[in-house]
Amino acid sequence: MTLVRRPGAGLPGQTGVLAAMLVLFFLVPSTVFAQAPAMNRGLSKDEEAGRRIYLEGRSSSGEPLRARLRGDVPVSGTILPCVKCHRRSGMGVREGSKVVPPVTGAALYRPREFYGTTPALAGYLGQKIYPTYTDETLAECIVSGVDPNGRVMGPVMPRYDMDDGDLHLLITYLKSLSIGAPGVTDNVLRFATVVDTSVGPAKRKAMLDVLRRAFRDLNAGTRHESQRSRRYSYGTGNRYHAYRLLALETWELSGPEKTWDVQLEERYRREPVFAMVSGIAAGRWKPVHRFCERHEIPCVLPNTDLPDLAEDNYFTVYFSKGMALEAEAIARYLETDGKPEGDGPIIQVYTDGERETAAAGAFREAMRKRGAGKVRDVGIRNGDALTAEFWRNRFDADRASVIVLWVPDPDLTGLEGMGEPPSSPPAIYLSTGLGAGPETRIPRMVAGKVFLAHPFLLPSEERRQTDRTRIWLKARNFNGADVRLQVNTFFAANLVGRAVKAMFRFFSRDYFLEIVEHETESVPWPTVYPRVSLGPGQRFASKGCYILRYPERPGGAMTPSGDWIIP
Repeated sequence: MTLVRRPGAGLPGQTGVLAAMLVLFFLVPSTVFAQAPAMNRGLSKDEEAGRRIYLEGRSSSGEPLRARLRGDVPVSGTILPCVKCHRRSGMGVREGSKVVPPVTGAALYRPREFYGTTPALAGYLGQKIYPTYTDETLAECIVSGVDPNGRVMGPVMPRYDMDDGDLHLLITYLKSLSIGAPGVTDNVLRFATVVDTSVGPAKRKAMLDVLRRAFRDLNAGTRHESQRSRRYSYGTGNRYHAYRLLALETWELSGPEKTWDVQLEERYRREPVFAMVSGIAAGRWKPVHRFCERHEIPCVLPNTDLPDLAEDNYFTVYFSKGMALEAEAIARYLETDGKPEGDGPIIQVYTDGERETAAAGAFREAMRKRGAGKVRDVGIRNGDALTAEFWRNRFDADRASVIVLWVPDPDLTGLEGMGEPPSSPPAIYLSTGLGAGPETRIPRMVAGKVFLAHPFLLPSEERRQTDRTRIWLKARNFNGADVRLQVNTFFAANLVGRAVKAMFRFFSRDYFLEIVEHETESVPWPTVYPRVSLGPGQRFASKGCYILRYPERPGGAMTPSGDWIIP
């Protein structure tokens, strides 16, 4: 919106800003930035109206704003709303040493605040100090692209054709940006983790032990910084996260899922938190997800196989789509490398558990979208054995070409009771998320025909890549009961630590999420995924899955059948 210097960052030049803005303009849809529910956090009527202008690029009458780009190129404000470059937080975006600057009230109206420097030192370092904006000079800058110093904005800064009323509304909203959030005090930054009590006690303990110790370590890492701030004058005005205790609350949810909303509301009413970190649930994460969207509470990387896949998701970021990702990857593989042999039906077998039915639904929908024909469903009760009779029906009666099993801890040994195997057995697909793995016993009659949807590192690489976290776990006498769970929980805690540290003193939830997006790839501790990354509008950090083939001979290694699949 304006060209005010972000303290501590490089001076924005037209070329760097152009590159950063063009990436956002043309690669990311406008709806990505404005897709969160319009929760106004106590905004006044004028602030809420200004928020709509900022997010949507429409005037208070609902009509698209008119703007000019690069001097005389007309453009609709709905294509280039303020949020597209300056983000929901108003804190802008970086590209190397260049920056699309912040447009929060604190940045625009108090521009002499430099991180860790005095104005005199800033001048010595060559950091230009911009004059304080007023409502009048800010309005002029929005319309004409000229700042109070008379400096002309870069050519990719739109000049908006706005009347005085809309300018007042927008400026009123900018003043409200990044002014703090619940769960933040002068001394404490409060977080919560959600624990579903129906999860087994060993898993709950594995997750909580790691999370609590990681927070303890994060706090210990900043224990001397309050002393430094008193000892050295340059730090006295720079009291950011290092001088706040990161407090962690455990919110246990019990009983039916439909009661969780009331439980969450009660906990939040008693003790508001700034954000949620990690967490674990046996079933769907949807009740927690909806609660976080309603209150605009960031929720960072919960441990769940059943994330909410709603398109309006903004405040919750997940490791992956979980069971839906496995289902979509199998569907994609069947369309390309794993095309069925023969013309027999594709059959999916599933039990009535939440994860199993969700996976079956996702597979059915993915196959429908790909025009792959109807998938035949076979439901069984949870705990029913896959007997020889079951397999005989699939092989002989159904004459399946593909069988997808959404069954917990699948046991294929019933195949051994069938007698003479068919000349061309169907391909069988199993799920890592439901407990299949290298230890699953594969009968000889289907050797080389069994595959595994595997959204993690290859088995041959997982131990090596997670060694660093395993050493941390061992040094603290954690038993490694569920290493994947512990590795991912530790990653989530460290991501939160990095994000908080980068916030300086701007404790805005939107800004926190934007930093989480940026920092995900930079956390030095690994996850159990080949790669994790986030960006504007991206809410699943790991986006792909391997299809592994079981070895044809006992003792062989599982190998990827094709490349990493991103459905």
